[in-house]
Amino acid sequence: MRIIEEKNIKALSQVLEFIEAYAEYHICDGEISEDGLPTDAKMLMDSIPFLKDIVSAKRYSDSEIVFKKDMENALFGKDLENALYTAEKHGRESVSPNYLWCVCDCDISECYLTDDIGKAMEFSARKSAGGNLWYVLKIAKSNCDGTYRTYFEGRCENGHYSDGSKEMFLHFDYIAQRAGNVRKI
Repeated sequence: MRIIEEKNIKALSQVLEFIEAYAEYHICDGEISEDGLPTDAKMLMDSIPFLKDIVSAKRYSDSEIVFKKDMENALFGKDLENALYTAEKHGRESVSPNYLWCVCDCDISECYLTDDIGKAMEFSARKSAGGNLWYVLKIAKSNCDGTYRTYFEGRCENGHYSDGSKEMFLHFDYIAQRAGNVRKI
């Protein structure tokens, strides 16, 4: 996308007025040069509509205008914010946490990481002894989009471990963001 700042619009308008006056003064309708090509004045006249589009292009903020031909592919306002957010989010979700297992409570307010499934099971059983539900989640890279997701490996409630469904749960990045302080077991 090419952007022209508002302060340059006045200068462009003045140049456009000069080019238009010059071309009108020197042109004769259908004027062709000796080599069969349009004259310079004719070429200038043909460019004037494009230049006028630049000067009068729709403004999307106080400090920028966008060429008309670029507008169909450009994103503005909320669409641009959403596209940037989505790209940033996908980037975060694609970063490996460098651990195989995640243990978190059902509210996802606490999160712990380990590479040892035995430690993960024992830790979740210990944490759930107070009656809370804790999950043991496998962290794996998704084949479909390359992001790191979690899968239900097991659950612990009242100190007792049971196998999970192995179904996909959440992106690891979401769990880490929500829990805030992710710690190692």
